[in-house]
Order: sequence, then structure tokens, then C-alpha cells
Amino acid sequence: MNETMKGYVYRLKPTKKQTYLINQTFGCVRKMWNLLLLERKSIYDTSFGTFTRYLEYKAKDLGKTLIKIDQYYPSTKTCSQCGEE
Repeated sequence: MNETMKGYVYRLKPTKKQTYLINQTFGCVRKMWNLLLLERKSIYDTSFGTFTRYLEYKAKDLGKTLIKIDQYYPSTKTCSQCGEE
């Protein structure tokens, strides 16, 4: 069965009033997006902090050492045996 996919392109030519309303609407949507993104980031940061505290607790409980490194530390380029890059 040979299926042909079709696409349509529409050009919108809004009036000045419609352009104003579109910009106002997208401005509100963008503001809400940024607020919700900020809220999710704070939830993530809080959850990650709780996770690291739990890891510290478990490591201490097992007599192990937890080493925190910077997020930009090139750990994938460092040899796990000798520590050489």
C-alpha cells in the first residue's frame, strides 16, 4: 500500500489588535512557564539535597567515605585505578 503524506502550510496575517492579543497571551504563557520551571527546579534541588544526605548517612553507617565532587569535574576522563587523566 503506497501512502502519500500531505502537509499544509498556512500563513496568518493578523490585524494590529490580533497581534497585540497574541503577544499578550504568549507573554502570559511564557511567564507561567518560567514560574513553573523555577518551581520544578527548586523541587529538584531539594530532592537532590535529601538524596545526598541519605547517601552520606548510609556511607557513614557502612564505614565508607562519600566524596563530593564539582559537577564539572571531568570524572569520565579520569582513570578509576590510577587517577590519571
